[in-house]
Amino acid sequence: MEITAIKERLSLSEVLKHYSLEPKNNMLKCFMHNDQTASLQVNLEKNFYKCHACGKSGDVIQFIEDYEKLSKHEAIKKAQSLISSEIPTSKKTNSVLMNEKERIQFLEKVYLSFRKGIFNCVPAKDYVKSRALQVEDLEIGFNSGQLHYAERKGGEKGLIQKLIEIGLLSLAGTNSRTGGQAYKTFE
Repeated sequence: MEITAIKERLSLSEVLKHYSLEPKNNMLKCFMHNDQTASLQVNLEKNFYKCHACGKSGDVIQFIEDYEKLSKHEAIKKAQSLISSEIPTSKKTNSVLMNEKERIQFLEKVYLSFRKGIFNCVPAKDYVKSRALQVEDLEIGFNSGQLHYAERKGGEKGLIQKLIEIGLLSLAGTNSRTGGQAYKTFE
């Protein structure tokens, strides 16, 4: 896997979760020096960090390299392993692997489902109105967290697998109250 692909697939947020680091207001205590107050700023949107005290900065690979004190090569290997470990085992063996056109079509269907959801959920509509917005004028939706139940009720085959592949659903690691696999929606 190329470095650019690693940087596209692995977010700084996922790396921080792996190391059990939780930034407060996008700030952490810097692990590269004795930091009394949080001076390491993380930009989770741009996958970039910078310490305002020691001046160290970088991307996800550089973060892994600095945090674990690895060589660049070892950090790249670690980043690859983090990417492969985030993919559920069931996906590896039962993958639907959509091509780009199929992904776009699938995401459009999901968006339309979410779009309908906002019109069917009174609290969601009330929230939009409380923000002085018009739900009819906006291209927004509402995820009730129930989309994957359609497959369980005899709907589209492979829906759950597609939702996992696209990152809108992940395994919860516990069994549901009905005894089946539990899932959690994206955050």
